[in-house]
Amino acid sequence: MQKAGFMKFLVRSGLVALLCTSFQVYSQQESKTDQGIQAQVSEENDDDITVSATRTRRQVSTTPGEVSVVTKEELREVQPADLQDIVRYEPNVEVTNQTRGVGQKPIIRGLSGSRVLVNVDETRITFDSGHKGQLFLEPAWLKRAEVIRGPGSALYGSNALGGVLSLETLDPADLIAPDGTFGLAQSIGFQGINDQLSSVTTFAGRVGESFEYLVGYGLRDAHTNYDIGGDTAIPFSEEDSDSFLVKAVWWATDYDRFELSMQRYTLTGDTPTNTAETGTSGLVDRMTMQDQFRLQYEHENPDNP
Repeated sequence: MQKAGFMKFLVRSGLVALLCTSFQVYSQQESKTDQGIQAQVSEENDDDITVSATRTRRQVSTTPGEVSVVTKEELREVQPADLQDIVRYEPNVEVTNQTRGVGQKPIIRGLSGSRVLVNVDETRITFDSGHKGQLFLEPAWLKRAEVIRGPGSALYGSNALGGVLSLETLDPADLIAPDGTFGLAQSIGFQGINDQLSSVTTFAGRVGESFEYLVGYGLRDAHTNYDIGGDTAIPFSEEDSDSFLVKAVWWATDYDRFELSMQRYTLTGDTPTNTAETGTSGLVDRMTMQDQFRLQYEHENPDNP
């Protein structure tokens, strides 16, 4: 492990944690001033509901076709470090290039790339370029994943020929108590397979009864190559990532909701041009950056479904 890299990780994660701790102290003083926004559907019911399969809320057990849901509790138990960990226990779902994040793509029933649609917060991720990855996202911010196995083109178009992977990130209300004003989540982890240190800090707040916001920062620093066992490591599989998540939610009325969000994920490392290669030919100093901006409006009146 490189001493300089370890010290950089401690300084960066320490500053973020210290900043958010100061906010948390303030939140304890103000947390009783406002009433929270009530969730429209209880958490226990959400675990049995799929939205992606029919683009309407429906029980998984009554949904035609093969669909499965990875809940927030299951993600918390797995503590995913990459895309592979998110779908590890889903049947007929795999990930290409499991050792390098820059080259990971979902495979559903043997199909991948432009034949598998990836959605993040209902936004289509259509990037597909050779041996490069398709999705770049901090997994600690996921609260739900849905997998449709089999053709979904009737609902999603030609990109969903093999299936759909739909991911949903945290909302401010997921961190704030119903009668609270602020919430904070901090996770620190270590992965021995590549000596990766990780720190993800997420802070959320509520202003009045109609406005909520969320700000998150995550970093993952690997200090050795990916060890596949037997004293064998994949050369140049050491990667570092930085990620940001910002959300703002405004309830204009009891039924009208506006959301503005921004995500940025940056992955750096020396990798071969063909990221699936285990050798060292065509080595490049690569920086991959993915930005996602989203503006959404929802109207849902329970009396007029």
